[in-house]
Amino acid sequence: MFIRLENLSCIYRTGMLQEVQALQNVNLELPSGCLTAVLGETGSGKTTLIQHIGMLVKPTAGRVYFDGVEVSNRKNKKILQVIRQKIGYLFQNPYHQILEATVFEDIAYGPLGQGLPRQEVENRVVCAMEAVGLDLAEVGERSPFLLSGGQLRRVALAAVLALEPEVLILDEPFAGLDHRGRKLLVNLLTKIHRERRLSIILVTHSLEEVLPLVQKTVVLEKGRIAFEGAPRELLNWEGFQRCALCLPAVTQLMQKLERRGIPVRTDVLGLDEAGEVILNYLKGSSDD
Repeated sequence: MFIRLENLSCIYRTGMLQEVQALQNVNLELPSGCLTAVLGETGSGKTTLIQHIGMLVKPTAGRVYFDGVEVSNRKNKKILQVIRQKIGYLFQNPYHQILEATVFEDIAYGPLGQGLPRQEVENRVVCAMEAVGLDLAEVGERSPFLLSGGQLRRVALAAVLALEPEVLILDEPFAGLDHRGRKLLVNLLTKIHRERRLSIILVTHSLEEVLPLVQKTVVLEKGRIAFEGAPRELLNWEGFQRCALCLPAVTQLMQKLERRGIPVRTDVLGLDEAGEVILNYLKGSSDD
């Protein structure tokens, strides 16, 4: 689903002493099937931006389009209903999305609300659980609140996937996860994106994990887009530190090697690529 934001602005507490300009004249296009990371320091407008894309809030000014259809005016209720069903939104805290007593019932909640036949609902629950690596026999009848934090996040994600959205929005999906949990989630998102061809938009601070994953990066600064481009372009962007972004550890390593006179690329995306670059350098040195 093609997404376009046109001169989007959002003001909280309009006319009050504590008025906040959360977004200012944001223009952005996200192609269908694109996996996008939205970055920026706390208070830069990241969550507000994805809430507008998720149709959770109405803009103060500007327009939001899905496949050329404006959804920001809220006039055509039937069209809005159809488009809303194509958008899946995963909140930062998965507890906010748990609605039922068992894992199976929670994942089935959305499809049942759409009026789907029981067999279709069960099929969707099974497929969604398989997609996120949850075993129906093992956890299907358990309370979601008795699971680990990583498992609970996967239940919330499965509940969204069971709705079969075309757009998947995730707000800080790596928050609270250890390294193993973040790696597992990256693998899940890679698999979901490859198999379902969803448009995926995620807000994150975990550049180490997402830069090898995404195709597009957007950096917000004080409610405006400060950068928009590919991950490699982001690593070479001069405003990186100004926007309170921390270079991935692997990037810092490659920069140290370069400063020591070793001719390696510094815009590598992840450990695997860094390993290939270093290995090629060592092979070239041995040949000499």
